[in-house]
Amino acid sequence: MSETATYEINITESAVDWISSTLEQAGGDEKLAIRLEAAPGGCQGLEYKPTYEDKFYEDDIRFPCGEYELVIDPMSIELVKGSTIDYKNSLTEQGLVIDNPNATSTCACGQSFC
Repeated sequence: MSETATYEINITESAVDWISSTLEQAGGDEKLAIRLEAAPGGCQGLEYKPTYEDKFYEDDIRFPCGEYELVIDPMSIELVKGSTIDYKNSLTEQGLVIDNPNATSTCACGQSFC
């Protein structure tokens, strides 16, 4: 079993497409990735912070997304393991949407949790 399988992160096809498209528009460098971090902030205590990343660490957990990757650090992976990462573009939601079974509560916009 691969290391990424132990965290049971489900990345939907629309999220993979968005990550690939976004990184392609950012220059198409295969060394560029999207880093997803669960960091202090937001109205519930923690928020999801997706950013461009071109520096990686030995203990990063990497998830393939087409020609690119989604990267999550060890502290954040513990907070988001078992999550489904999706991309939505609607009137009420736009961007990466994380359905996190570990969150005990979320804010109304769904971008912060505890």
